[in-house]
Amino acid sequence: MYNTSRQDFMNAPAPLSVYDNERVQDSFVRKVDVATRETTLLVEGITCPSCIRKIEQGLAALGGVSACAINFSSHQARVRWDPRRLRLSGILAEIARLGYRAFPCGGEQEQAQFAESRRAGLLRIGLAGVLAMQVMMISIGLYAGQGGAMDAELRDFLRWVAALLTLPVLVYCARPFYLGAMHGLRNLAPGMDVPVSLGLTLAYLGSLWATWTQAGHVYFDSVVMLVFFLSLSRYLEFMARHKANAQLAGLKKIIPATARRLVGAGATRQRETVPVADLQPGDCVALRAGEIIPADGVVLRGQSQVDEALITGESLPVAKGPGARLVGGSVNIASPLQMRVEQVGEGSVLRQITRLAERAQAHKSRLTGFADRVASWFVVGVLALAAVVSLYWWQADPALALPVTISVLVVTCPCALALATPSAVASASAALLQRGIACTSADALERVAASDDFIFDKTGTLTTGALQLHEVRPCAAMSAAQCLAVAAALEQDSEHPLGRALVRAGAAGHCIADDLVNYPGGGLCGRVDGRRYYLGSRRFIKAQTGLTPPEAAPDPATLAFLADAGGVLAAFSFADELRPGIAALLGRIRQAGKRTVLLSGDRRAAVTQLSASLGFDERHGELDPAEKLALLQRNAAAGRRAVMFGDGINDVPSLAAADVAISMNDATDLAQVHSDIVILNDNVDNVAFIVLLARRTMNIIKQNIAWAVGYNLGALPAACLGYLTPWMAAVGMSLSSLLVVLNALRLMQTGTGAGQ
Repeated sequence: MYNTSRQDFMNAPAPLSVYDNERVQDSFVRKVDVATRETTLLVEGITCPSCIRKIEQGLAALGGVSACAINFSSHQARVRWDPRRLRLSGILAEIARLGYRAFPCGGEQEQAQFAESRRAGLLRIGLAGVLAMQVMMISIGLYAGQGGAMDAELRDFLRWVAALLTLPVLVYCARPFYLGAMHGLRNLAPGMDVPVSLGLTLAYLGSLWATWTQAGHVYFDSVVMLVFFLSLSRYLEFMARHKANAQLAGLKKIIPATARRLVGAGATRQRETVPVADLQPGDCVALRAGEIIPADGVVLRGQSQVDEALITGESLPVAKGPGARLVGGSVNIASPLQMRVEQVGEGSVLRQITRLAERAQAHKSRLTGFADRVASWFVVGVLALAAVVSLYWWQADPALALPVTISVLVVTCPCALALATPSAVASASAALLQRGIACTSADALERVAASDDFIFDKTGTLTTGALQLHEVRPCAAMSAAQCLAVAAALEQDSEHPLGRALVRAGAAGHCIADDLVNYPGGGLCGRVDGRRYYLGSRRFIKAQTGLTPPEAAPDPATLAFLADAGGVLAAFSFADELRPGIAALLGRIRQAGKRTVLLSGDRRAAVTQLSASLGFDERHGELDPAEKLALLQRNAAAGRRAVMFGDGINDVPSLAAADVAISMNDATDLAQVHSDIVILNDNVDNVAFIVLLARRTMNIIKQNIAWAVGYNLGALPAACLGYLTPWMAAVGMSLSSLLVVLNALRLMQTGTGAGQ
């Protein structure tokens, strides 16, 4: 969170040379090919786009670095280099020389540094807040005593007390700003810390001079309040960034720590518990029911059902038998299996999803690139203007040089302009919370208003993720109610999603089944009222009874059949229930001029059927995470801005790549962390409210910016000409900022009415 010197970094607990050890690198360095390594580093001390440009240019100048991309929101740097020409310690040392600190994401050092940075940040905020309250109380007395209402000796005493109370804030609490300014100037890449530090210094020294000479005005209150709010803002950004990084690192922890490897052959074969990291392709692993699959591989023995929703988004468990592929991170839910390991670690599907998310985070938008270019020019312009004004008045009237320069810095200090967007976003966030919506990104609403496409995942986003019985079609003399009662009795103790759906729908039948036999991956049979029934897939019914169930649905995987020895009795079709209000929501989105797109890992038949019923403009089925991400990136390259709705780990790369990511409260933790907006009450009507609020927020922001720019354009010439004294500039700046905040508070009213 704060810049540190190179010497501080070299004194870190772990020497840089440690990171050159290949065994140490195994956990965070990926071998792209023989001549290329890739890693993701967490860079500490970044405060503005100029910092990113400085680090990227510095690393690019190193021989051996082929690529470096830093994400401003996460402060993660994805670096590729040639280990034959450059060591990792050389990269870390160069980052330290530039005035920043970098270390591998997810390591012990990151956790230790996070704890230390959090402690230091809270201490700076606490000290600045306490002293700011004291200085503000003194300032109120000084303002009230102007015009001779206060004794001169008391006034001077209060000024000295305020100066002493402000000094710790300037020396300790504002230290990160001064370090950032120093590093920026040293590397000829000044950032926003430079004018901030210069303004703080001149305001304090000018106030100190006024106190010493007993003439002029003091601005100690402005110094302490500015430091307090800037420190608080940076701390909140730091905490949000750490949470996102920690959750992404936690994705790797889905894989269990140990596995039961089979060694030996025949009757002498034994099981030994080994770390998953020690598994090699070709190893045989035993899996119990309910265990997480530790690596990618194929089934050698056994029949079971596997829940792959975490990886593919598919809501139905998938039957697995000998030869079937298994994906690490999915769950074996029915019966024991034996598997042969094919991919583990970096080559696994789960690790590929993690890597896709990291790359999507590191991708820079055109707006970010524009901000990188503008930041330094703005800083240089402010400094140049202040220098010209100071030089002019030093020659024209030296007594006015300092107050006029301070006035110019205060006027050009973009407080109102800086508050224009954050104050509106804060008020909008409060309005969202009133509706049960959490906004985790500062510019999410702005991007929603500017979006072109609203992209939806299917399972768990449009649907609830809980299967429901859709239809019972009798095929014989038994009624639909009788068939459902028998099926519910057979599935009474089942944990299979289809079985639970049958039990929920047919609980009123009150039939009792006995002599049950379960066939994992196929179905089950049992007796109800002395009569044997069979319930399961088409293949299962044909294998058990010799009967062939009818082809009656476009998506046979969502069917189950009931039969007895005499024939097929009924067909049950299932559907993943739509969230209430989805159809109306899509209609309102289209009315707003947005295009609706459906992306899903589910079968094309199911996706096509759902798309037709809801009227999506575009649909894509059977997509894996990489294909979803590629589609979003193609649209982005074509200039289309996307809002993405997702819920699972398989959606994380797409959520990270989208301009705005939205998830429901029942989404996975990782999906929520990578979402800019989370709907806490799972009410899809709130999506329409988000669109409305985004439009209103943009209008308020435009009004605030117009006022802030207009004020600066009017006040700046007056300050340069000496007509605006420092205290007048400070009051004007404060009133301008207050007006911006009050205008932004109008957004709070958006969340008070129903049906907004």
